[in-house]
Amino acid sequence: MKIVHRFFAAFVVGTLIVFAAQLDASAYTTTGCKWGSGTIKVDTRYVNGHFFTAIKQAISNYTSATDVTMSYVDASGPGLKAQNADYGYTGWEGRADWTCALGRYIGVTAKINMTYLPGTSSTDVPRLKVVWLHELGHSIGLGHVSTVKRVMYTSASTAYSNGVRSLTSDEIAGVNALY
Repeated sequence: MKIVHRFFAAFVVGTLIVFAAQLDASAYTTTGCKWGSGTIKVDTRYVNGHFFTAIKQAISNYTSATDVTMSYVDASGPGLKAQNADYGYTGWEGRADWTCALGRYIGVTAKINMTYLPGTSSTDVPRLKVVWLHELGHSIGLGHVSTVKRVMYTSASTAYSNGVRSLTSDEIAGVNALY
């Protein structure tokens, strides 16, 4: 009987090890939408000051770290628009609003709310960059995650407060899986 118990225990432990090894090491989620290609232009006509410095850094981070080629333009046309403005006491510091059909984005607007993130100093740029990374993440198909030390954590500022400064391996894996 002891042999059967030991065999069963070994089987259970072995199964758990194999199962754990098969779990996806990437912890990302998606919105269910993505752009038709990995070349993405962002209309930044309504982004200014330190917000513009931060979004340029965020765009550069996506381009250098993922399979997406993202660029900014000061012109209408791209379906992805970014803007910073004082939206009032809404409860959100940043958000991305999108229209999606059959799994493809038609249009996205990524916003930072200056009521919560005034961006008055150059020392604000690193935090603004993380918020832009988060909102641009939604804008290309990434969803929220529950791990606080990730750009796509529910609150980008909380992720920043916990040491996040650039895309993590999870966001990179998610973007590369999409594009």
